Amino acid sequence: MGVTVTCICGADFKTTEKRRASGRGKYCSKACAYSNMQRPSGLKYDITAVNKAWFKPGHEVPTGEQNPAWRGDEVTYQRLHRWVRQHKTLPTACEHCGGEEQLEWANKSREYRRDLSDWLALCRLCHRRYDSGPWRGAATAKYGRAGMRGLRG
Repeated sequence: MGVTVTCICGADFKTTEKRRASGRGKYCSKACAYSNMQRPSGLKYDITAVNKAWFKPGHEVPTGEQNPAWRGDEVTYQRLHRWVRQHKTLPTACEHCGGEEQLEWANKSREYRRDLSDWLALCRLCHRRYDSGPWRGAATAKYGRAGMRGLRG
């Protein structure tokens, strides 16, 4: 259960009894903890560096082709499906049978390009039927068996 505690700096914050019993939950923030803690040698911590992380407040991560990690059409099977899920809204029904459950994205041309018009939303059963016959194994042929592991939906 939550407990309200007053920090050394005077701010109130919530913590748990378990954290308090284990010796934690003394400070309202990391900044407060570092400004009030002492090293075993007796010296105080002096944090002078401002956030040197790449994701500074206000920093925008380049997306799409501006991102240095962009791979274009040389993307893996999983990443291509993730890209399609991020850029297309999944319809409420299968484009073949009208079913509403277990919808997946199927590639129309079987060339697996980054072209949003080259994908259809199918239920799992229609997707299996669509990829069967002469097209069976098209994705495995392009990406290999190892590149096909771990995909859901």
